[in-house]
Amino acid sequence: MSIIRNFTGELIATFFFISVILLTASQVYGAFSIGLALTISILFVSKLSLGALNPAVAIALWAKKAINFTTMIVYIIAEIIAAIFAVLWWKYVSKN
Repeated sequence: MSIIRNFTGELIATFFFISVILLTASQVYGAFSIGLALTISILFVSKLSLGALNPAVAIALWAKKAINFTTMIVYIIAEIIAAIFAVLWWKYVSKN
């Protein structure tokens, strides 16, 4: 798979997943929303990347030799950037 596809897939899916967590965690339906968001995120990126959505999962995939070291690093960088953007977006949305 292309590094750009991997990066884009992880970035979009992780941003969506973290955003849903931040927006719904304190709601009555929070657990359902988070589970649904995780499912949708993994299904969405299954053609772009493996849908790790978490640095620990990316490391586990690398340890299992499902991905190479470079791909693992790309996954982790994309996930960290997406999480930062999701928190910044959430702070902006929650102020307004």
